[in-house]
Amino acid sequence: MEPVIIKKKEYTPIKELGENLLLAERDGVKYVIRYLGVKTDAFSDFKYASKRMKTSNVASPEVYCIDKKSGCALMQYIDGPTMFDELLDHDFDDNIYIQLFNMNWNARKMMLQLDFNPRNFRIQDGKMYYIPFTFDFYKKSEDFTEKDLRLWFYTKEFEELLRNDGILLQHSRLLNDYELNKKIVLTVVKYYR
Repeated sequence: MEPVIIKKKEYTPIKELGENLLLAERDGVKYVIRYLGVKTDAFSDFKYASKRMKTSNVASPEVYCIDKKSGCALMQYIDGPTMFDELLDHDFDDNIYIQLFNMNWNARKMMLQLDFNPRNFRIQDGKMYYIPFTFDFYKKSEDFTEKDLRLWFYTKEFEELLRNDGILLQHSRLLNDYELNKKIVLTVVKYYR
């Protein structure tokens, strides 16, 4: 892969992270480079989204610069597992739910609807980050406590994600509806503002 030039600085590509995403390095520091295109809607949409995310106080990777010439955004690399990977391994402790509810609250105050799929979040040094830099405008009908929160426990909905990816299921961890609803209600009562 060719080096990427952003604001007259050269970044060495390490690997592709997904569509239009590249892990790169400069002076021993890892970065994520997101290709947006020159003078495209994606460029202006990303600029708007990064500004909204920053003002909302939703923890997300820092955007170091957006280069119009190269059509790239240079962002902080969060070197940690996704929350999806973490839930595969173990149930979450209270700290994760506190952060999750705070993110929902901060996003809702700014009228943002985040995608709460656990794959969209990474954890580094105990802090959870929302990675995609995408959102919709908040809709009351798509309620966090009724829909999104169910993916943050080992539930039928989470097992559906596993099944779609061909990942081996751990049926012994599956919560029955009564236990799940009890956990969700207790979690909501404990953390919801």
